[in-house]
Amino acid sequence: MKEQTEMAMVFFLGQHQAKKVSEGVVKFSEIEQDQWSSVKEYFDTALLPVTGLKGNEQPWEVTKALEELRDALDFLEIPYKGRTVTYPSIHFINEENGESAINTCCRRLKEAGFSYVVVVTANEDLASLHLAEADLLFFLNSSKSGVNPEEYKNEIALKVQQLWFGSNKCYIITK
Repeated sequence: MKEQTEMAMVFFLGQHQAKKVSEGVVKFSEIEQDQWSSVKEYFDTALLPVTGLKGNEQPWEVTKALEELRDALDFLEIPYKGRTVTYPSIHFINEENGESAINTCCRRLKEAGFSYVVVVTANEDLASLHLAEADLLFFLNSSKSGVNPEEYKNEIALKVQQLWFGSNKCYIITK
């Protein structure tokens, strides 16, 4: 299946862009305007990282928050490359309109053509947000003691499969 995805990417993106896809994840900045119409059907899921800074953090706290968000994104970007596009992070969120701002961004990503929007954060304060416009909200912080990364991977895989295939359906993929 991975080989078929990479072959499709070579066909649609050309050798140069396909090399980027096969080596890593697809970021918004790697998709060129003239290519988008021919590949957008393959990228149905937008990943929206949210750092959740308030503006009063010290520089080392910002660095730590960004590193934790990067690590959290790895759980979704790497296994689902070829189907997801990672958008720029929303870094600063205030208490008054943070939830609304994230919901608005999710809605607009869907209006732009994405079927699904997955919000990813490592900030525990954001784990309880009510994001009606997001299809999934993942709070992932692997720096917490006692966290098993394999449990994260399994839970993410289950939730993403339920999102993409519906929770009441079972698909068996054979060659």
